[in-house]
Amino acid sequence: MNQSARYAIEHEVIPSVLFSPDGAALVQRIVTEKGSFLSSFYNKFCTDGEEGYNEGQFEIFPFFLSDELASVRVELPVPERAPLCHTLYILHSKDFRFFRYFTVERNADGNRQLGEWTPDQKHLDYGEVEAEQAEQLAAIAGILLPDTPKS
Repeated sequence: MNQSARYAIEHEVIPSVLFSPDGAALVQRIVTEKGSFLSSFYNKFCTDGEEGYNEGQFEIFPFFLSDELASVRVELPVPERAPLCHTLYILHSKDFRFFRYFTVERNADGNRQLGEWTPDQKHLDYGEVEAEQAEQLAAIAGILLPDTPKS
């Protein structure tokens, strides 16, 4: 897949849809159709003759952070360059009125960088983060709840 197209999907298309009236439908399709939906979604951006992704290259993990706050962790195909994403975290309220969109991106040093896209399409950079999910969630919790102790 063209890496510029992948960048656009992860940093422009997904957050744009997520923060639109179609956000709930996007999350529901990711959760129910998993890698099948995402491979099809990404591959729509491939040009003729370009190799796309298969559904086995995406892993989807929905979970609840609290009674009212759910999350979907999306593990993506290994990014070939910065600032493509390793992982997406889509946080939402049970009623889908509230969304947060966090990205774990490959940085120029080959490490992981935590970012967030806002409803007004601003990118926030929170610095390097570890590869382990627990460390990533702790970093996100620290952003959502600033007084949360860092692990």
